[in-house]
Amino acid sequence: MTVALDVSIYTRSPIMHVMRVITVRLDEETQTAMQKVKGVNWSEILRWKIREVAKSRSRHNKVKALLAAQELSRPPAKGFDSTRTIRKWRDQRHGQVRG
Repeated sequence: MTVALDVSIYTRSPIMHVMRVITVRLDEETQTAMQKVKGVNWSEILRWKIREVAKSRSRHNKVKALLAAQELSRPPAKGFDSTRTIRKWRDQRHGQVRG
């Protein structure tokens, strides 16, 4: 008895991108307007707009975080020596005591 196997081998090019599928709900008016315009790649327009909004929000969040960090930071007290404080904490962590 001979069994024939249909084996297909697919290779992916490193240039190929895996695209996810999303669903967009449109009102009738928008869908009709889109159908009237021929030769437009609506998927590409949506991808472009999604990237634009994501990039804008990312920038906005970074600026917001920077402003919050600046608001929370304060200058050290006069005469504060950070190296002494760091040395103190390192010595405590490693069980060493210095005078």
